[in-house]
Amino acid sequence: MKLSLIGVIVLGLASLARGDVGIDGDFSEWAGIVNQTTDPSGDGSGFVDVTWVKAVNEGSVLYLYFDTGTIANYQSGSPSQGTQTIQIDAPDGTVITFDFRDRRFEFDNVWVYWTDIGFAGAPTYADDEFEMRFDLSDFGATPGTNVTISMSDSDTVSPFVYTMSASDPAPTERDPARLAGTDFRIANQNTLQTGLLDGGQSPLLKSVIDAVKADVYTFQEEWDSSEAQIAAIIESVDPFNDGATWNVAKLSGTAIASRSTLVNLPQVNTRHIPAVVELPAGPVLVICVHLKCCGYIGSSEDDQRITQTDEIIGMIDSLRAGTLGAEYVQYQDVPVVVVGDWNLVGSRDPLTMFENDANLARADVRHLVGEDIYTWRNTSSSFTPGYLDLVAYDDTRMTLRNRFVLDSEKLTPGQLAQLGLNSNSSGGSDHLMVVADFAMGTPGACDGDVNGDSTIDVNDISYVLFRLGDAGSDGDANGDGGVDVNDIS
Repeated sequence: MKLSLIGVIVLGLASLARGDVGIDGDFSEWAGIVNQTTDPSGDGSGFVDVTWVKAVNEGSVLYLYFDTGTIANYQSGSPSQGTQTIQIDAPDGTVITFDFRDRRFEFDNVWVYWTDIGFAGAPTYADDEFEMRFDLSDFGATPGTNVTISMSDSDTVSPFVYTMSASDPAPTERDPARLAGTDFRIANQNTLQTGLLDGGQSPLLKSVIDAVKADVYTFQEEWDSSEAQIAAIIESVDPFNDGATWNVAKLSGTAIASRSTLVNLPQVNTRHIPAVVELPAGPVLVICVHLKCCGYIGSSEDDQRITQTDEIIGMIDSLRAGTLGAEYVQYQDVPVVVVGDWNLVGSRDPLTMFENDANLARADVRHLVGEDIYTWRNTSSSFTPGYLDLVAYDDTRMTLRNRFVLDSEKLTPGQLAQLGLNSNSSGGSDHLMVVADFAMGTPGACDGDVNGDSTIDVNDISYVLFRLGDAGSDGDANGDGGVDVNDIS
């Protein structure tokens, strides 16, 4: 009887599973999509050697997924590697081109911004596969119309025709509220050149600080502010309306703020600030990072990010081993959260190192509307939206609950009202606020309460359905390393 009921519920909730394509570097949703075209291997002359291209659309939005033959960054790289270009002949006759390395978009040879085509691409870090989005709503793309797609420069891919279908699912909408059983919320914000003190930026940054009501805030690029100034700003916001005093730990441009007591740990470089936060639910080591910016895989900047990461992991190892100092031995088994602006624009190595060497898990943090994960955007920059601000956490000692990227411009009227924001509230920085909620401890391998609200119900089934096909997701109820129908059972 119970299995039959599950079958009925699964059928009824199928529409709750991820329905729109995410520009997120997770290519699992492409698994059942056939190649639109193939190209011989070994015929590339630069950093790209494309062998296949896939395409789908949602309404007037075209998505492309293709391989590059070698691991590289598509937006930046050595000039000797050359560039790669995608050309789209739209239904209305407009010729749209995107030059990867020049980061140049053109409509009929006239330069435009990435915003004019609703572009996003992923991953931001180097890979040998990429997915990209082009909004063709202004170019006559309707169901049944054709677009012609080709590639040139590093590798030439002969033109192929894609017919736009009628599919146009509504984007996923998420609730920013804390789930029952959440022990603490952390919110990260790169403030863009000491934005907390800037007369134009500060009111907007204060509004998002107030909206999310986090127990811990982390900041980057607060170069010129003091600990006292940051504390005073948050106290003026008073997100919990309790008149509490806020404590701040700061090094260079990185800062951690909380109403709880902060215990500073030794810093191993100037690109992070580590502090144990003595939360009511227990101590947590928060490491706020701002890794070296810029560059590409193999560049000096990428090497610096890797070195900085290695140093921070060494500090975590010392804490775990009880050798960081006698005063820190009491914290050697606390859970760890690494959050901040990772500047992951070169190799993926810093993230891989935290995953493999520090045994941390990357939090899957998406926008409140849709499946995008980018956390940086600048409408006047040639660089397209990027995934720079990440959260990695100790999933053996804590459970990830709700999480989201806050982009007020994309929120529904209901979400704006719920958070007390305006559509321009995220305009205080070129980085978006990233929020993650945690509960102390981790569920057992067969605990059906996958969403952590202390109740096993239909919400746990929808939680699993949203993550079907993921590897290592927190929707993995039976602990077998993947999310599938067995987790629903």
